[in-house]
Amino acid sequence: MVNLNWIKSYSNLVGLALLGFSCLASSANANNVRVTLEGELLVIEGDNNSNNITLTRNTRGDVCVLGRNGTTINRSTLAIFRMAAINAVEIKMNGGNDNVIVNNMLINNDLSVNLGDGNDTFASGSLASTVGAKLSLEGGLGTDIVQVSGWSIGDDFYLDGQVGRLVAQLTDLDVGFGLSVIGDEANDSVSCTDCISGAFTSIESKGGADQVSLTNHVAFGLTITTDKGADTVTLAGVSTADEIGVNTGTENDVVSFLNVNSAKNIGVSLDSGADTFLGINVFATYDAVFEGGAGIDCFQDGGVAGGTKTEIKEFEIFK
Repeated sequence: MVNLNWIKSYSNLVGLALLGFSCLASSANANNVRVTLEGELLVIEGDNNSNNITLTRNTRGDVCVLGRNGTTINRSTLAIFRMAAINAVEIKMNGGNDNVIVNNMLINNDLSVNLGDGNDTFASGSLASTVGAKLSLEGGLGTDIVQVSGWSIGDDFYLDGQVGRLVAQLTDLDVGFGLSVIGDEANDSVSCTDCISGAFTSIESKGGADQVSLTNHVAFGLTITTDKGADTVTLAGVSTADEIGVNTGTENDVVSFLNVNSAKNIGVSLDSGADTFLGINVFATYDAVFEGGAGIDCFQDGGVAGGTKTEIKEFEIFK
């Protein structure tokens, strides 16, 4: 007679052994980033763990992808591509709280980055990089921190934080065409310092108590839209060949212009709420129009003028 209890016990032991093997295999494969070079296309793909990587080019011209803080690259410490000419780079980090550093890279065409879900960070290293065409950078669900400094971008720079908070610090960028930043309904923070864009700079922060600042910024044109929330928008040393437009949504917003010049028109609309506009040395070659909207709004005039027309309306307090 077959002992059924023995068979059940044996089956349980086999099941536990297989489960243990599966867990070990899964653990061995965790926190690993796959890197491949397909011709002149470099493809980097993370897993759903918190990956930490650095993409860099050394003094010999080798392209290296290094794993940090326990992250492996193709199950090893790093991947090296000797004297590789890189036409384009695709980075897809997937889930997890990822950290990506790009240092001293020369990319002839596009750099496309998708950070995926998680609280992610994308940063430039100590040496600036060059992207010959478009830089596209997307976040996902979670807080995304983007810090890019000193880069040259031949075409457009497109940054979309997706769902969650976006903290973007852009410094000393030379962008051949448009510079676009898109936030979400959280409290976003966007700063551009010493940047140039050959076409329009567009910043859309949507809902939340957002902070947007542009300092020493030169562009063909500029649009900023913050939507609802108690927002702060600061422009200092901004010059454009075309329009400057700022639109804030409901709630109590503060907009400050210092040394702002447009070769065409300037338009500021503050919507409803107890809003404040401060303008010092602000000039538009044609029309300068400022609208306070519903609520008790304050206009502080430190030298605001349009060459053709200056219009200030729906402000109740003047200083």
